[in-house]
Amino acid sequence: MRDTIIQKIQKEYYHGIDIVQSIRDDEYIDMQAEKPKRVIAEKQAMDEQGILTNRNKDDISTEQDGLDIDYREELSTWRKRSEYFKTNKARAYALIFTYYNKTMQNRVEESANFETKIRDDPLELLK
Repeated sequence: MRDTIIQKIQKEYYHGIDIVQSIRDDEYIDMQAEKPKRVIAEKQAMDEQGILTNRNKDDISTEQDGLDIDYREELSTWRKRSEYFKTNKARAYALIFTYYNKTMQNRVEESANFETKIRDDPLELLK
């Protein structure tokens, strides 16, 4: 069943690779660890001879502007990815639940930790 679910997610979910990887690894991807980090332009740089030299403010400012643009784009992409992951997690839960017959669905819903641990958590539902 796990392979069928993975294939369906890969085929039908937009940006489903993160939830697929989570199901394969049996643990969620740490999206906070994936968050891009802002880079600050260095005040010193190596010249052609390998000697550290101070850079003028215009060079630093221009480089920082470029770094900031890259950071904003990466951050925007990460935010979208995080949202897709959150959405796909809920969708995967619903998909998995539909593969269970009615008796199994009732057993899962009657479980003591359904509300606190299982609901909307595809990995716990698979367990």
